Amino acid sequence: MIYGIAAWPGRIFRVSANGELTLVHRLAIDWPKGIVFDGKRFWFLESSGMENRYGIHAIDQQTGETVISVPSSDKKISGLAWGLGRFWVSNLAGHVFEIDIDRAVEKKSLEAGAVNRFAGVYCQLGFGDGHLWGWDREAQRLCKIKVR
Repeated sequence: MIYGIAAWPGRIFRVSANGELTLVHRLAIDWPKGIVFDGKRFWFLESSGMENRYGIHAIDQQTGETVISVPSSDKKISGLAWGLGRFWVSNLAGHVFEIDIDRAVEKKSLEAGAVNRFAGVYCQLGFGDGHLWGWDREAQRLCKIKVR
């Protein structure tokens, strides 16, 4: 199943094989970025300069209720991926972070959950076939990133 996320207001859509969109959930935030499903929850980033709120949120896949919110001090968070039991978050300052979400939740900070970091300016991330994928907007190219 493929899901997409939209802003203003925040919504999650299911995308059918022929491209039709079906609304799955309305979100309590207006500026979501990226969407991943970890097998239990939908996760997305919040990046709202208007409200000065940044972080990662999880909602229950059935109810759409927010079940986890972890703030971030990084005002440039941009891309989100899920793979190898970890979250991967990019920022427009040129870094990709491997995040241990349990540690981030415990410490109440997305940055406190970082277990690894490497350079890369990727505005969007994805995970598949054992690789992290990053969209380099400046170079207009998709990059395959080996992480293990």
